[in-house]
Amino acid sequence: MKLIFKELMKLSKKKGLISTYPFDDIELNLTGCEPPNNLKDTSRVYLPDEIEILFENGELRPVIHEYTKKKSPHGNRYLPLSDYEISLFQRVKEINLRFCYSDDDFIFCDENGRTKIREIDNCIRTQCTCADIPVKSAHDIPRTVASELYNEGVSLEIIRQYLGHSSIQTTRGYILNNRSKLETNALITSALNNLNGINVLIGTQQ
Repeated sequence: MKLIFKELMKLSKKKGLISTYPFDDIELNLTGCEPPNNLKDTSRVYLPDEIEILFENGELRPVIHEYTKKKSPHGNRYLPLSDYEISLFQRVKEINLRFCYSDDDFIFCDENGRTKIREIDNCIRTQCTCADIPVKSAHDIPRTVASELYNEGVSLEIIRQYLGHSSIQTTRGYILNNRSKLETNALITSALNNLNGINVLIGTQQ
């Protein structure tokens, strides 16, 4: 936008619409609108303490993630559900029946029909603001799930299928560090100690 404005002023001067070119004596930072690079992992996933805060600060609406991607043969997915998730679906079904919400076979509905992802995303952002934690989006949820699955030893291939990705490289981009700084430092310290044999030496001295 800055570049466009600068060029408009240059064209105006050329056509005689203005007498002087205002940017002759002004330095304009044309990189000011570039998106930030090297985003921290913690800004793209929900940390454990943030999840705990969200559950403590009011009732959360269920989050919908599109179950199919019609343009991809990998879009249709069969996902294992725990008792917790099944109980959530049962609760949503009861709410739909109580208020006569319906829209074909979609699960999350309101008086206007299927709940759109943008409505869910806005709700999540509001919840983050109310809980006084960094604002994150609905799309950060699959990143969080993928990262936690990877932490628990689930293979990248299984995570790829779970997320419905056609390329495992796409899945790799979803694997982020969802641990706190303190936990991360402890893991690094432990790994370095083991690598250098420090733990063994300390154990021997004791």
